[in-house]
Amino acid sequence: MPGSANSVFTPKSATDARLIAEELHNMVAESSDGYMAVRKWAINRMSAIGADFYLHTFTHREKPFTSMRFFSSPQQMPRNWNSTRDGDLGVNTVGIIKAPRAEGNEAVVLVTPFTLDGGKLSSADKLTLSFGMALFELYGSANWLARDVIWVLADARCDSHTAVAAWLEEYHEPKLHFLSAAELAHLYGQITDGMGDASVLEFKRAGFISAGLVFQVSAGNRGQVDSIKVSAEGPNGQMPNLDLINIINTLAQWRRLNIHLDDIIGVRESALLRGLGGVIENIGYIAGKVHGDWGFVMSASSYVESFATLCASFLNQAIGRSTGAHGAFRDYQIDAVTLNMFAGGDLESSSYQIDLFTRYGRLVEGVMRSVNNLLEKFHQSFFLYLLCSPSKFVSVGLYMIPLGLLLITLPLGAAALNSALNKADEIGPTSDSQVLNPHSTNASIPKSTTTKVVGESKENAGRWRRAILVVQQLARFE
Repeated sequence: MPGSANSVFTPKSATDARLIAEELHNMVAESSDGYMAVRKWAINRMSAIGADFYLHTFTHREKPFTSMRFFSSPQQMPRNWNSTRDGDLGVNTVGIIKAPRAEGNEAVVLVTPFTLDGGKLSSADKLTLSFGMALFELYGSANWLARDVIWVLADARCDSHTAVAAWLEEYHEPKLHFLSAAELAHLYGQITDGMGDASVLEFKRAGFISAGLVFQVSAGNRGQVDSIKVSAEGPNGQMPNLDLINIINTLAQWRRLNIHLDDIIGVRESALLRGLGGVIENIGYIAGKVHGDWGFVMSASSYVESFATLCASFLNQAIGRSTGAHGAFRDYQIDAVTLNMFAGGDLESSSYQIDLFTRYGRLVEGVMRSVNNLLEKFHQSFFLYLLCSPSKFVSVGLYMIPLGLLLITLPLGAAALNSALNKADEIGPTSDSQVLNPHSTNASIPKSTTTKVVGESKENAGRWRRAILVVQQLARFE
């Protein structure tokens, strides 16, 4: 049950996270290479708690329009080990905590993407990394872990999706790299600056990844209420199991956090839609007055927000592009979402940071506990759905009915043409007009007209037959 355990992320943990943020800020400010400073900071703290750690290098590449990894052979990622240009070589810092009560067969992945702007770490990314470190250190001393915890500090210089996809690719598809001693020394010196030994480049693994959670702190509009935006759409319209979103929504409501989904502003601000929402609200009110069981409570604003969210969910799935770094997990059929935590207060205020860390830390801890207690993968709920709100959805059983009615007209039309053609061949040319037009009388029709109509019917039927054969061949090819 989500939220049934007492949270161990206390205000003291939030205070520690604030101190960690100050430490990180000072290290980046004093260093000439901000990314190197972040790596040193992460490795030093991971080493202090006895966690495994390593650096994963990858080269930035053009992200394809759509991901077809699940249907085709994996793509090979080219590597340029000798590249020294800033921006060509990305470096993910990865830490692993082994569960004390498990055999290391399963793992949960936490991802915190970050980037530097002009060598400086933004306040939002600083809080994101310190928040992740506070949680990671908390899990390092937790005795309730049944799954290993992997924390990935994703180098998002190109974009976070590329960084996570590169790490997942090597996690599931190990590669052999034939590097000379000189190349290895050059790479080691380029990304570590003498941190530890060359074993820091050795790729380490935990168990099978059962779920992933990407989270980051973002600066919202000053004065607005803090909120969390959940992004779930993956490549090719793939969605995580609905139970994962239900867990997050349940915990957010229990913690009294404002949670929402992506929507389309133009639709939400439509005057026509607001008017239609008012009509639906009045219909529900009148129906309730006529009969108590007929009424339904749906305000105009709720209708508008749900419709705007539904349109965004439909559009994101139709386009086939991932809405965040979580989309890389769907290539391996791993359930994952992105939590974008918008802060409406002053990110430099110590008291506000502690309050922010406390509320969001308990939410992430609750999600981790729920995933940690799973006996198997999420499978009880839907994988095909459209979201109207964090607590409402349209299942595949509803939206496939109108889609099926639209598609069934194609084979029915082909069958009608084929039936008319067969009857015309059996009856003969004198009755062709009656076959093609059942409502016609027995009046005589010129033979030339009948022959022309029958010829057009044969031609149309032939086109339909060829189209059906092409579709069947494509289905066999795929």
